Amino acid sequence: MFFPEEWRTTKQLASHFSLLATTQLQQKHLDNFLLVEAEAISEESNQAWETERQLQELQTAVYQAVDLPHPVKCNGHDICGLLKHGMLKLKFRVVQLKETCILFEIDIERLVGQNQKALYVKPLEDLGQTSRKF
Repeated sequence: MFFPEEWRTTKQLASHFSLLATTQLQQKHLDNFLLVEAEAISEESNQAWETERQLQELQTAVYQAVDLPHPVKCNGHDICGLLKHGMLKLKFRVVQLKETCILFEIDIERLVGQNQKALYVKPLEDLGQTSRKF
């Protein structure tokens, strides 16, 4: 089956199989080591992702807490936004401005009988500048 130049001695065969067994054992240990390392890296990666997810949830919660919905509404109107853009006089009639002032407990007794919108808008603007309501 083999040519004479291919023949090996018992010692050569034993050495060859010993080397083959050692190489396979080393490869098995290397595979196990790489598997353990991959699992460790995967676990670290999972922990990092989980930490990042928790931080993003916290950030979202903080942003939602800081960016509260607008608190000053009157009959469905955003009083703050109207004041900010100078639209309060245009949007409301004198009667509505009086009601808004009463709603925010602004003393308007000195203004009773006055029909100028600016007289009712001014106290609302002052309230907006001095209060955190707006």
